[in-house]
Amino acid sequence: MTARRKIGLVISLAGFAISVNTLPSLVTWFSAKFAIGSEWFGAIFLLQAAAFTFFSMAIGRLHKTKKMPLNGIVTASLLISAIFLVFIGYNTSFIILTLMMIIIGGCGGLVESIGTTLLADSDKNGRMLYLSQFFYGVGAFSAPLFVGALLKGGLQVPQIGVTIGSFAVGVGLLVFFLIIPSSKSEKVIQESVVLPVQEVPVATGSKLPASFIWLSLTMMSYVVLESSIANWLPVFLEKSYKLSTADASLTLTCYWIGLCISRLFFMFFKKKSTRGPLALHVAFMLASLLLLVTLGPALPTVVTMLIMGLVGYACGPVWPLLIENCSANHTDAHLIMYLVGAGSVGALTGPVLTSFLFTLTDINYMGYILIAYCVVLTMLLLKALSMEKTEEVLESY
Repeated sequence: MTARRKIGLVISLAGFAISVNTLPSLVTWFSAKFAIGSEWFGAIFLLQAAAFTFFSMAIGRLHKTKKMPLNGIVTASLLISAIFLVFIGYNTSFIILTLMMIIIGGCGGLVESIGTTLLADSDKNGRMLYLSQFFYGVGAFSAPLFVGALLKGGLQVPQIGVTIGSFAVGVGLLVFFLIIPSSKSEKVIQESVVLPVQEVPVATGSKLPASFIWLSLTMMSYVVLESSIANWLPVFLEKSYKLSTADASLTLTCYWIGLCISRLFFMFFKKKSTRGPLALHVAFMLASLLLLVTLGPALPTVVTMLIMGLVGYACGPVWPLLIENCSANHTDAHLIMYLVGAGSVGALTGPVLTSFLFTLTDINYMGYILIAYCVVLTMLLLKALSMEKTEEVLESY
């Protein structure tokens, strides 16, 4: 694969992230417009994640039986989701908004599945994994940043949707010109690429390693926490910390900036093992969340932003480190597929689980809910790492 096409695929994740991460910063506005409780938006997040999971798996199944125009699917998905984002502020009902986000979620599943797979298959040193996730973070923090800045600038939500959506269209067009085949031979090569991480593994009859089962649960719990922050943090800050919609969006941006900085650092950080960095970052995550809850709503806005930046920095490398850990400790390639699937399950259940907990308690308790998630994550990670060491000792005999 050419360097130009790799750059296009990496940028495509930023475009996808912009489309997916715009709605959370506007939940309060849509809640008031439709006269519906903000907790009901958990249904939108659930259906969006379900569409993402379904389409990310479906593209692999289809490509196994029939060669697919992968470049065209990526660019078309980016442009479709961007166009829907242009009109997001003009929809007239909760149902229409839900349908729009389902389509955006499905397009995102296609973009991430194709882009991540082709990048991983063409680059074996792992740097493209961190770079693609870095660009996802860039897109994710750009969305709330744009929303917050445009709100402070006096724009109304419909105009904000047009502005951000138009920018996403521009990203889609840029990706199109970067990954479009420059020659007939290049097109043939690209269309013959297989999506290995989406193939259905052949059953071997052997049991999954115990350490891998715990690692999968760790991945699932991490994505539950990350997706809950991404979807619910602005609403929580508005209602509990009394931040304006603009400041809440900018605080979410600080989280994504911290996440991006961390992933960019790990692109160049040489590590002997993934276990130490994993344990350190999860512990840092727990400490940052405890700091946020302990200091409480009386915090100055700038301090709240700083703490969420620290939470983002702690979260940043966890997902790719878990993938690296699996690759280093398990030789079966299909186990990485299962681990990515576990993350999809976490993205699917995280927002709705948090929404359900809000109905049992209150959104003001979100900080404690995140701490509970992080405690579970810590326990699962320690168990997974412990099982890995036990299996290594047994294999040495």
